[in-house]
Amino acid sequence: MVSHRVEKDSSGQIALSIQTHVTVGQNPSKFACHFSATSIELCSRNSPPPQFPQCTCILSNGALPPDGLLVEVKIRLGKAHLSEQLEVTNCSGISGPLSSVLCQQCIKAGCGWSKSGCSWANEGEGNDSVCQKMDFGKNFSRPEISSITPSVVSFHGRNHATLSGRNLREVSGVRIQGDLDCTPQESPVWNNTGTSLTFHIPSTDIKGVVKVCVLLPDGSCHGNTKITYRSAPSCTDIKPSSTWISGKRKITLMGSHLEFVEGIVHSHAPQEVRLPTDSSNEVRL
Repeated sequence: MVSHRVEKDSSGQIALSIQTHVTVGQNPSKFACHFSATSIELCSRNSPPPQFPQCTCILSNGALPPDGLLVEVKIRLGKAHLSEQLEVTNCSGISGPLSSVLCQQCIKAGCGWSKSGCSWANEGEGNDSVCQKMDFGKNFSRPEISSITPSVVSFHGRNHATLSGRNLREVSGVRIQGDLDCTPQESPVWNNTGTSLTFHIPSTDIKGVVKVCVLLPDGSCHGNTKITYRSAPSCTDIKPSSTWISGKRKITLMGSHLEFVEGIVHSHAPQEVRLPTDSSNEVRL
């Protein structure tokens, strides 16, 4: 329903463009988009206004983190509302031996593929048919999954999860599907060594167990590992609740499901935390 492209112009300005794939019976009205990312102002004021079926965000800082940026896009078309989570990647950072796996990763990231490898969407081919041509007549080793770390997460998902196993070199993505899901979610992979890879575990609306398999460029999916979604962390108390002006006081947060905490933001600044190692449900910072 939604696709995206990441482009870079000659001045170094990076633009994230969203294309909606919906059919409307008349001229679209009240079409709007809102881009957001945690703790940063994402879009420049110079970003063009939305024009159905596309809206564009010109990144305000002109750069992307090396490991990508998680962006939430909220779209409104008349009375209909749609929300999408996108992993926006620096296209020039998708590198490695030229292969169909790298090509698939490039296209899924909203970038463009050329003879020299992955580039920005305005500099290469954005249709994954170019990757399929690279796979003609190629046999893939069957991948096996041995573990996923972590395998228990909150329903908000988890960044930088690690999947380990065998014959993972050709894996182009991770597919996640619950029993009640009509459409599976797919996450791109990076840092693929052949025996381990990194991916993002997406968020979900319900708690429970989902099935996980790894995708090959030919569309087949292998493995049958599980991820368990549980409740989100909840804070019930903080001790001590006061400190001196200079700061640097050790603080303990208490609550439930704090083992899922990845970090804490205090006065808009991320803080390092020490996660609980037992069932005490305490986080220290």
